[in-house]
Amino acid sequence: MYCTQALLPPLSAYFRISPTISALTVSLTTGMVALCIIPASMLSERYGTSIRVMLTSAVRVQRHRVVAPSARSLSLLIVGRPCRLWALAGCPPSRWPTLAEEVHACRSLRDGRYVAGTTLVG
Repeated sequence: MYCTQALLPPLSAYFRISPTISALTVSLTTGMVALCIIPASMLSERYGTSIRVMLTSAVRVQRHRVVAPSARSLSLLIVGRPCRLWALAGCPPSRWPTLAEEVHACRSLRDGRYVAGTTLVG
């Protein structure tokens, strides 16, 4: 999701744009994921199997895989990256229920505390 963050200065130079515009490759991608996680989590609850939602998302993202890396224009890059992560939005809300189903409850609680701790520190 953040892979273009290190490339913002070269993107600005290559496309001859301001750093603010090149930062859209990161911020629009993050915003798209934030918008799509809620509907994806509702689908995950509706269909009951989180693994199915995760697999569907992983297959969908492969369709968009070549759009952003092969972008020759800025608009295609700015639109292609969020579309790719829109397709992947089913994975974040589905991974914790999947882990809860597959992993013993005691270990799942320990992992949850670890994630909460790293989030607070971050």
